[in-house]
Amino acid sequence: MVKNLKMLLVWAIIVQGVFCSLNAFSGETAGKVANGDNYIIVQYVHSMRIPNKKVFITVDSSRHLTLQTESSKGEKKESSSTQISEASFVELKKEVEAIDWIKVGKDTIRGCDGTSVRILYGDKEVHLWTPDNNSEKRVLVNMQSLIEKLFSLAGLDKEGMPLKTKDGVKQAKDPK
Repeated sequence: MVKNLKMLLVWAIIVQGVFCSLNAFSGETAGKVANGDNYIIVQYVHSMRIPNKKVFITVDSSRHLTLQTESSKGEKKESSSTQISEASFVELKKEVEAIDWIKVGKDTIRGCDGTSVRILYGDKEVHLWTPDNNSEKRVLVNMQSLIEKLFSLAGLDKEGMPLKTKDGVKQAKDPK
């Protein structure tokens, strides 16, 4: 009986882990990247934090970056947009092209804590759990670098939170 209960508990934990990582984006639509004007879309959801629990970034082929954030209970939603420079867009393209999309797509690590990330680029789509965890071993260093670059262009820190100054929150400007 105890052995059966232990086995049932193990299966419940496995099933919960699968559903936690898969359902992070349920109800969210990213639009069509391959057939549309969007160059890249990143959906980033953190399991525990209150501000910026959800961060959505879209960059279109005209270098227009749109940022949408949502708090943990959805009561605070913010949206902003900016035009990124040609130089920053070229750097972004280099980051995207440096990713081995086949290897990244084979990453099977999932969890309920940490972050769930969905990235769409052209006809490619990947779902990752906490890509900054064990990035080198999981071949996600370039992917994490891309995420951090997009956060920076959107005026966020490398974890997707608003940049802070002594006087409060500060939006970063495209440096180029």
